[in-house]
Amino acid sequence: MEFMYECGMGVLFLRRPASDVVPKLTVCDILPDIQAWTLNRWPENQDTLLSLRRREALTTNQCIWPDMEEDMEIDRNVTGILGEDIFLRCQYLGQNDITDASWKRPDYRMKRSMKKLTGYKNNKAFSKDPDFSAPASPTNLTVKMRVSTLEAQGEYTCVFATDDEEITNSMLLTVLARPDIHTVVTEDTDNATHYQSVTCSATNGKPVALIRWEINGSPPTDDSSVGMRNTSYTNGTATVTSILRFPTHLQDQDMVTCVVQHPTLPDPTTHVTVRVETFVAPNVTIETYLVLEDGEEFWVVTCGAAGGRPQADITLVLPNKETSSILQKEVVMDAADTWVRSYRFPAELHEGENITCLFDHPKFPHRELRTVTLPAFYLSAVRLLNPGLADSSNESQAVESVVLEEGQSNTTIRLKVVGDVPRYSIVCTKEQQSLPEGVAVIGSALTLQGPVELYHAGMYECEASYYSHRASVQLDITVNPQVKQPVTVPPSIRIDVQDRLGDRLIECLAAVPVANVSWVLPEAPPNITIQSSSEWEKDVAHTLVQCTVDSVGPAATISWSLGDRDSDSSTSQLMEVQEQVQGQPELHANGSVTVRSVLRLPTSMFSGQNVTCVADHLGLEIPERRGILLRVLDSPVMRVFVARQRGSPLWLAVCEYRGDGLGAHLTWVLPDNTTGHISFRSWYEGVRVLTNLTYEFPLALHEGQDLTCLIQNHHGLKERRTVHVPRYYISSVRVLNQTTPLYKPYGDEVVIHRMSLKENFHNQRILLKVNGNVPTYSLTCHRNDGSLVQMDGEALLFQSEVTEREAGLYTCHASFYHHQASVLIQVEVTSENQQLIMVFIVCFSSAAAITILLIVTLCVFCKINGDRPAPKRESLAALTSLTQDLCSPELRKGKAAVTVPGGGGGQEYNQLLSYSIVIDARSTV
Repeated sequence: MEFMYECGMGVLFLRRPASDVVPKLTVCDILPDIQAWTLNRWPENQDTLLSLRRREALTTNQCIWPDMEEDMEIDRNVTGILGEDIFLRCQYLGQNDITDASWKRPDYRMKRSMKKLTGYKNNKAFSKDPDFSAPASPTNLTVKMRVSTLEAQGEYTCVFATDDEEITNSMLLTVLARPDIHTVVTEDTDNATHYQSVTCSATNGKPVALIRWEINGSPPTDDSSVGMRNTSYTNGTATVTSILRFPTHLQDQDMVTCVVQHPTLPDPTTHVTVRVETFVAPNVTIETYLVLEDGEEFWVVTCGAAGGRPQADITLVLPNKETSSILQKEVVMDAADTWVRSYRFPAELHEGENITCLFDHPKFPHRELRTVTLPAFYLSAVRLLNPGLADSSNESQAVESVVLEEGQSNTTIRLKVVGDVPRYSIVCTKEQQSLPEGVAVIGSALTLQGPVELYHAGMYECEASYYSHRASVQLDITVNPQVKQPVTVPPSIRIDVQDRLGDRLIECLAAVPVANVSWVLPEAPPNITIQSSSEWEKDVAHTLVQCTVDSVGPAATISWSLGDRDSDSSTSQLMEVQEQVQGQPELHANGSVTVRSVLRLPTSMFSGQNVTCVADHLGLEIPERRGILLRVLDSPVMRVFVARQRGSPLWLAVCEYRGDGLGAHLTWVLPDNTTGHISFRSWYEGVRVLTNLTYEFPLALHEGQDLTCLIQNHHGLKERRTVHVPRYYISSVRVLNQTTPLYKPYGDEVVIHRMSLKENFHNQRILLKVNGNVPTYSLTCHRNDGSLVQMDGEALLFQSEVTEREAGLYTCHASFYHHQASVLIQVEVTSENQQLIMVFIVCFSSAAAITILLIVTLCVFCKINGDRPAPKRESLAALTSLTQDLCSPELRKGKAAVTVPGGGGGQEYNQLLSYSIVIDARSTV
């Protein structure tokens, strides 16, 4: 017989034998033919077979469909994720009795075959596929399915069978695969440019994931390149890989974000943050100073690059000079993140030349240069300082005349060297020969240690030298012979002191005979003091150096220099940065004068240098110097940490900066919509500044996250310090004593632990343990009426004698901020007699159960093998009545028998009953 089905997709002709005629066409009748026809016509689309349920392409108006769907409720389209569980919902809503119910799907290995997966048959649940659970009831085929493979995708049919018909409907399962996301950072160098490549891969996903990049919330700039690579697999999954490549020196953010879009991810748009390396421009400096080693002087030029990443390339540049004499010394100071390169060369070379440090760094748009000019030394003359020894008639500057008296002792001829050399040496000769005995050069003076003799007279030459710089003076020393004086009468001497208009007049009178009168004034050198202090202005420390000179009139003159000697370069360098305040001289009643000068310097620029106050006064042969060594500044210390506050539910994230000479600006980089309180505090201790920025937040807001503090100042410092907020948990509260579960319902409800205490005993404890990773916690226990219970550490303490009043339900609660867990304990109080009775009951019950089991086994054995029923024993009469009372109502009507058809004469078999006797004895033993 031939049937024709007209459908919206065409006409399908099916042939069936005449014996297959049925009064009504149903889906069950045409299902095998439709499946076979579909497989033959579209074998490549086996996963999208023509479904026999109502769809857009096939409706009841287009084909002959039975009116049965109204009796069934089913999810038409279900999406599952590989490796996870889903629910297939199908429920019968009709009134007929269901004889068979099952989930099926086409078995593509055997045409016209449907494979049963799970269901009900003969009122018993079954599951033939390990990925399917058993259904709840014959009318509710809702099952849990484990999507274990990608081949699980396809059509599934729900079938309910009654005595008259089968009701079927299908659903389509679409299987997706969640991709695994991997990131890796690599680096390479191309044409001396450092690059970083961040690879983000979403592997084995279905459908293909979408990947894009964000840097600080925006797409990558044109300086970056993005490459994509897709790989498809035969199982329907695919791997997509995106590579972001950028030059490191143009990357200002230390985080890049890979944004992955896929329907299976917990968040359809997942942001994966990857930390990358960033470059930081260093703060470059150049310094010079003079050192003396083994009697030889060297200039040291130090080129420094602080706070940079990576290390800067430093080169010394000299103007048209050979560098073979240069000694190079490299020092790396890790603590300060400073790269220092020092160059040393003899002091006589490169005088007055510009020395340049050349710094190369990827963050510099061009090479940075720092230049310093070495001083050009000179020696112009050597002069005689002793005016009393000079011959005033000699006006020649090349030759100084010195008149000495025969016999005078401890004669010192002082010399003054005019020039700016840091040091010098003086060598004297007499008439191009060595000095006579008793004559020596000490410092800058020619001394005659013994009495002056006539042979000491002559032409002397004293030469001062500093390497190639030389200056000399000739001394024409004349010795007057000692003349014997006639005896004279000493004059009468009188001193008269008068005060006139604020001045004091001292008059010395000598009576006859005539005497020569002269004054010998006491030397009164000025008193020079120098001290320093600090002050802050706009996050920059300044050092105030005050020099005070107390002297007799007139007032002294104060000047400043770097180091221990005057030089044009050190003075000019001070003049560029100093703010000098010269106070007015202060006149005192005793005739003394005080003058002050204050020098204001940026502390960081002159750290560790010697600043010298130079005082010039008529009472001094040469200007006197007082130096003060400025403090060497320590490297800044930065740290961030999180801590709990006592007595507060809030946590603290603290960002600290400690630095010398320079302050810093602190900023917490927090997520948007953060409502925590931020407080700032800064104070100074001399040249040291201490700054902290405190952020208060509830633990639940940032638990498990990284908080970043940005530290920067006006001199190029830019640091990011990150602290991790720990993630805590409390999984459970355990009872360490031996307990038994009193109530353990299905689902997620709490288990109640039963614990017995001994009556009339002291100091009994219930030991508890809190499972989790919290550093501390609060553990409290209370009765069911809300009253608190005494605790001893992590134990419930029953200190006094235990009575029936202590029995009841106890709740113990552990908490750490928002993390909580609790346990329920049912406390029972038992006496020693009760315990003995319970032991007896348990033992007796066990023995009775074993005895009854042996008797029943023996009776069954005798019943089967005996020719006739054995006489009922009186000991089993009570048991027999008990078992008959527990039987079903059908067995209470009398002795039941089962007739086996075809058994020959209706042979009867007595029913064999099986019983279980369970004795539940509660005991603490």
